[in-house]
Amino acid sequence: LQYQSTGNRELSAVEFYLDRTFAAEQPGDVDIMEFRAFLRALTVPPEATEGVAATAPPRTLFIWPGVLTVEAVLTGVEFQYRQFGTDGRALVYAANVNFEEILDVRVTSESLREEV
Repeated sequence: LQYQSTGNRELSAVEFYLDRTFAAEQPGDVDIMEFRAFLRALTVPPEATEGVAATAPPRTLFIWPGVLTVEAVLTGVEFQYRQFGTDGRALVYAANVNFEEILDVRVTSESLREEV
């Protein structure tokens, strides 16, 4: 017997929009390319890991306040560079990210009814 909708939840094409001009107006030393490096690091295993389980990409806690909280892995990331400065640096880019939920425990119909 197969149940419908029993696969892991996937969040496809979650878009993060980064703007260097807007970031420069914020307090602190904000570099939009650091976020790019952070996302890329979430798609590969940590250094000095061995074995199938250990070499999986790191887990990510995706929180969308009031809507969704999911422990997931990044299954893909794509960058679209939309505006460049005269020095060739990216001024504006979007990161489209795909997440897949990790289920370590059995999901039951009762637990899904309790979600709000």
